[in-house]
Amino acid sequence: MHAISICLAVSLLAAPEPPPTAAEEAPLVVSFSDLDFDAESPALWRSYWLRTLAWPAMLPRIDLESGDALIGILPLPTGVIQAADLEDATIALEIDSDDLPIRGTVYVPALGARAMEGHPFVLEGDVVREDAGAFRDAQAAHYAALRDAGLPGAAWFRHRAKALGASDEPVIWTRRGSSGDADTFAMFTGGRAVSENLRLDDVIAGSEVDGDSLVPIDRIGGVRVPEMQWGGLVDGLEPKLDPLTKAIPADQHAVLFPSFAALVRVADQLADESKPFVHLADGRAQDALVRSRYETQLCVSLDGLTRRIGGAAIRSAALTGSDPYLRTGSDVALLLEGEVGAIGAFVEARMRAAEGAEDVETEVAGRRALHVSTVDRRIDSWLVVCDDLVVITNSKVQLERVLAAHRGDETSLDELPETTFFRDRYPLGDEEEDALLIVSDAAIRRWAGPKWRIASARRTRVAALLADADAWHVGKELGLDGGPWAFDVAVVPGTSGARWVDDVQQSIDPVYGTRQFLTPIVELEIDRVTAAEKAGYESWRRGYEASWGVAFDPLAVRISARDDGIEADLSILPLTVSSQYRWMSDLAGDAELPPRAGDPHEGTIFHWVSAIDHDGSTYANLRRTLLSFDQNDEIGIEWLGDHVALWLDEDPEYFERVADADSVDVFTEEFLPGLPFGLYVDVDSALGVAAFLTGARAFAESAVPGLLAFETREHADQKYVAIVVSDSSGFGETPEIYYAVLPGALCLSFSERVVQGAIERAHAPKDDAALPEPWAGRSAALRIGGAFRDAIAAELIDVAVRDRLRARSWLNLPILNEYRRLGIADPVAYHERRWGVRIVCPGGGSYAWNDDAGTMESSVYGHPAAPKDGPLLPPALEALRQLDFGLDFETFAVTPPELREGERRRR
Repeated sequence: MHAISICLAVSLLAAPEPPPTAAEEAPLVVSFSDLDFDAESPALWRSYWLRTLAWPAMLPRIDLESGDALIGILPLPTGVIQAADLEDATIALEIDSDDLPIRGTVYVPALGARAMEGHPFVLEGDVVREDAGAFRDAQAAHYAALRDAGLPGAAWFRHRAKALGASDEPVIWTRRGSSGDADTFAMFTGGRAVSENLRLDDVIAGSEVDGDSLVPIDRIGGVRVPEMQWGGLVDGLEPKLDPLTKAIPADQHAVLFPSFAALVRVADQLADESKPFVHLADGRAQDALVRSRYETQLCVSLDGLTRRIGGAAIRSAALTGSDPYLRTGSDVALLLEGEVGAIGAFVEARMRAAEGAEDVETEVAGRRALHVSTVDRRIDSWLVVCDDLVVITNSKVQLERVLAAHRGDETSLDELPETTFFRDRYPLGDEEEDALLIVSDAAIRRWAGPKWRIASARRTRVAALLADADAWHVGKELGLDGGPWAFDVAVVPGTSGARWVDDVQQSIDPVYGTRQFLTPIVELEIDRVTAAEKAGYESWRRGYEASWGVAFDPLAVRISARDDGIEADLSILPLTVSSQYRWMSDLAGDAELPPRAGDPHEGTIFHWVSAIDHDGSTYANLRRTLLSFDQNDEIGIEWLGDHVALWLDEDPEYFERVADADSVDVFTEEFLPGLPFGLYVDVDSALGVAAFLTGARAFAESAVPGLLAFETREHADQKYVAIVVSDSSGFGETPEIYYAVLPGALCLSFSERVVQGAIERAHAPKDDAALPEPWAGRSAALRIGGAFRDAIAAELIDVAVRDRLRARSWLNLPILNEYRRLGIADPVAYHERRWGVRIVCPGGGSYAWNDDAGTMESSVYGHPAAPKDGPLLPPALEALRQLDFGLDFETFAVTPPELREGERRRR
């Protein structure tokens, strides 16, 4: 889910038109197998392993000392791997035949596919032939491979493949799922819970016209999950509410700012790319310029003049809208409360000064309104000044809804029980709060309804068609033959065909708008849908409903902007039944963590801690599992206390050793011995844990007699145990396990130093001033320490972080190389001007042309044939010292009584 904030407005880049490309040379081709390599020739069959994040940027390519060449090869799906067969590949040559022989280099993935290797060759004239059909087929195959790889610039590659006659059937690439590190951040930042509850990215099948009869959309039922029954949760609560909630429709999301200063603090934090919070889980190598686009559209910005006037005149502010699809196009409204006359006059002056926009005074719902706009809605701003608020929005429909709520003709946000509940949980006026985001039950229900889901799918397909149309014009601008104009056929219900508008250099659909700003869903009139759309929505709805229990849930996020970043507190009530949080909520249950549970200490890479609910299902399942091995119940777990922790300590010697490991395939042999993790379990009963350890030892000795030896050792006057493989076992190097029973806890590790460190901390004098900060959560918490960088440097988790950034940087290279090949001197600037998206290197570098290698490259990550290590982390995280995340799971009373007993309402 997304929320908009305000930053400085920018204008479209006004770069000069690139020169047209030279006329095509004779259609010359050569077979790959006829190249004369200087040394060892490349293998003609190469595999791209799916675990390699950068594989789409490493399709085979060729660089000539004079002219251009494209390898006509389609990747071949082979199940668990993706392969390219070069043996029969044809190379399309864009050269002057008088220049032969020509030297060049073929680049193919190296073994392991984490980089590319170059193979120099000489192209002799006797192997080159003129063949127009093969020339075109090779080019088509080249662009089809790029099209199917899912790279930036996909619309251009799709257009070129189609223009050259490539098959419309893409090669199906099996894409790797999200990584563990990304999932971890999503879990503890709340992103996973939001995505599970909203499911905004799901696409409904069947949005193209299919010849079936149309079905009235009002015959399609929406999500049937009951509403949350608040009952006693809000009875008697009378929190102070934000004054602007009375003007916000109940089925819209809202971001409430208690003051103009708070709005500025949040906007500055979100706009500051140096802040870790902004880039924590974001490594995208493109910037869609969303905030600047909306700021330009609304004619508002947080420049110095706005800050001076706003600070004096604005008391509170709110942002709202019908949906969160800000990247593609959404209706948004900025509501301001304060000295409305001064605010309105200032905003009106800004609107009338908008360059290239037409301004019209009109009336909306009995109120004087000013509207300024351009044909492509790059600028589209409505202004209405009421007695107690100012409304600035990009949609007349949104304006009408806000005014209706303000008059009391429509249910407003301040009337909802969830607003009362969340405002009681997060009191207005709390110094910790700079913004409160509320997404109501009605908003989520509408986003999950048939109109929003079907309209979203239609807009997705229209956006692709508009991108194809724009790509056709880009090709025309560059002097390429793109075939006849073929975008005037309406293939999506409701469209009337794209038309090119020279003034704005974009294709526009009269109904759906432009690729950069699709008509907001609230403005679309969708009365009838195809039978395929109906079936697609109902199939999606069944899956969505299956993830819920007995009630739908709203959510709220309190945001606190601080000098060192942003603190967010997310409440979701309840979580979906199939939530990935389920195992954590089952483990923690209603138990709460002591403030410094789990032995928090300096020098950890990460430290996770969770409460343990003895009445929860996880505890019961663990007990049943142990009973299945030990029918006499000699190794019970009744001694378990109220929490468990797991951490990874900084250990330079260990990291230096594993950094030299040849492969993770030998993990158990080389990585486990000495792995500096600590497992820390709270202990309620010394006798109980003693019985458990005795029973576990007896079980091990009876199961594998003579294999293990239990050695008693001592450190800092505390005895501990080392479990080692006996010398007579015949096994080679194997990990040893160490454990110690500390005052109130059991600590276990593969590293003796970790256990010894826990012993020292357990017996050290307690100094409250030197204790670590309390955990951020009451149920579970995760702390990332500064030693996280050291683990990356040792390549212990390099694949999950640095390789990810380098891969994303390289994925931009194919489209940048394409622009260079077509004569564009500054590919990055050209892409932004033509597509409204800024290509960025996630490592903070820049892109430039490498003439020797014939490719664009990143200043910090290089290119696939000459990789650079680059930053270990995004620049924003280079100064990382500590990150704290917390989760609270809460049980609320169940109402009404017919709901099944014990159903949990989760935060």
